Amino acid sequence: MGRLYTHNNLKDAKEQFEIMFINDVLQNNEYSLRKSAETLGMHYSGLHRKMRNLGMPKTYRRTSK
Repeated sequence: MGRLYTHNNLKDAKEQFEIMFINDVLQNNEYSLRKSAETLGMHYSGLHRKMRNLGMPKTYRRTSK
């Protein structure tokens, strides 16, 4: 079984996991930050701040189906 992470230190591995986890939740909630924050059990502004601190884009746009 291959590694699920690419970093050797805990801080970078944790950030990588948080980005992947938040991306999955966003996708499951059709990229709604408010719905995703609720799913994650956090306030909208907390999710927005977390995403900014992780260097994630402010907005997500749905791609055409």
